[in-house]
Amino acid sequence: MKTAKRERNSKVTVKRMPLTKAEMIATIQRREAAMWLTLKETEECWGPDDDITVTARARWSAIHDMMNVLGIPQDFMLSDNQAATAIIIRRIRA
Repeated sequence: MKTAKRERNSKVTVKRMPLTKAEMIATIQRREAAMWLTLKETEECWGPDDDITVTARARWSAIHDMMNVLGIPQDFMLSDNQAATAIIIRRIRA
């Protein structure tokens, strides 16, 4: 049985259940996909060598490396991954 943790706010008390393993994996995958899209957008806007892009690449790389170590696959069906793929395809066709 899961025990709920209570988070207190001055206005509201929220019951928060611990995440299941599947929920944790899905959360990590969504976060990685969002960072991948951000990286591709910054590369497109600022170029691959700009400081903003370098920072975005480092942030994405950290979570991507963690996923590899934990054996968590990327979810290519997420909308952020599909949008990033569209940017890559557009760049290749240009």
